[in-house]
Amino acid sequence: MMMDVVTSMSAEPDFISATVHEKLDDPNTFVIYETWACSREEFLSRHLGRPYRSAYEEQLPSMLSGERQIQFLKPVHALEG
Repeated sequence: MMMDVVTSMSAEPDFISATVHEKLDDPNTFVIYETWACSREEFLSRHLGRPYRSAYEEQLPSMLSGERQIQFLKPVHALEG
């Protein structure tokens, strides 16, 4: 289900990239690092409510062992190899 959402979000016009990470010592812990070309407010109002996310968002609380964390970051420095 999570991978379906990531695939669907990639078709959004504001979408830049997404990487799904799995914690090395806990294969039940995932982090999805998403990059969008929109503001925090636009992301929260437009993207979280998309139809392809609805089933995922409804089931997410039962899949989590703790509180969901959505964090918004700004780039400070980037290097590419």
